[in-house]
Amino acid sequence: MRVVLDADVVVSALLSRDGAPARVVLAWQQGAFELIVSPLLLAELARALAHPKLRLAISADEAAAFVAWLLRSATRAPDPDGPPATRCVDPGDDYLLALAAAEHAGRARNRVRGPRWRASWGGIPADPA
Repeated sequence: MRVVLDADVVVSALLSRDGAPARVVLAWQQGAFELIVSPLLLAELARALAHPKLRLAISADEAAAFVAWLLRSATRAPDPDGPPATRCVDPGDDYLLALAAAEHAGRARNRVRGPRWRASWGGIPADPA
């Protein structure tokens, strides 16, 4: 199974090792699925980790090391060329659905998102909670 995670989920996993996002990242580390990342996704993650409020919990060096680790460990894909067939409630996240579709939606069917929003991808609940 191939999965695209929202940057918010990854940040949440870094901030709290006890929550659902941390369990999702741990499952990836244990080989439960293939994590798909793209330049846009990694840039969004780097921007989020540079936020002053997050700097209190995650140093600049830790943030850079984490993004570099994802770059080495996850499956890299090019940024999607166009909009997805399905739109997100948050238009800024449309590229995540387009990325999942470009990376073969039959396999990249799950998208994990924070608790604010639930969506479905291919009829499968995207939020495991």
